[in-house]
Amino acid sequence: EISLGLVGSEMCIRDRPKLLKIESITTTSEGPEPTITVTAKHQDLVTVTTTYRLGRDGILTTGLTIDAAPKLPSLLRVGMNFGIPDSFTEVAYFGRGPFENYIDRQTAAEVGLYGINVSDFAEPYVRPQASGNRTDVRWLTLLQSNGARFTIRGPQHLSMSVSPYSPETVAAAAHTNDLKPDGYVTINACLLYTSDAADEEDSV
Repeated sequence: EISLGLVGSEMCIRDRPKLLKIESITTTSEGPEPTITVTAKHQDLVTVTTTYRLGRDGILTTGLTIDAAPKLPSLLRVGMNFGIPDSFTEVAYFGRGPFENYIDRQTAAEVGLYGINVSDFAEPYVRPQASGNRTDVRWLTLLQSNGARFTIRGPQHLSMSVSPYSPETVAAAAHTNDLKPDGYVTINACLLYTSDAADEEDSV
């Protein structure tokens, strides 16, 4: 998007989440699993519907539907990002590694069980940018020192990354030494995430 001159225009996917406006929030309490549905929209370009269903076993199931206008550029990333307490400092995952990889750049990354510190997940590029992605992730667990854990898994393989820096913090930094931890851990969980080689600034 930078090379194409799209940043700042309505065609810029990286700015799309900032432009979305919530249109409705509905709740359903019928049955044993309450559900919340949130619908957000930007003009006639993008509609995003997110559902949250809490099971009796304590598992939160999320669903994401995106309706994008044909005139928009190809979506580089489709998924969700969110934060959890920074007391989760260790990561274990089953997917491709041990280094960062993407769906169009993953041949050398072998599927296996890997463990890494949250602070080491992202790559220290000279220019701060989205990094540290892992593909074909079956599950990813973050752990606290007291044994508490937070696990993410999907019905299909996911692309995922973990960072002490939010996308906004990364985008605002000119150099690596400008990065300051946000006080929480940012998790990106994506169904689609292409390489950042063509555009260092793409975002969810």
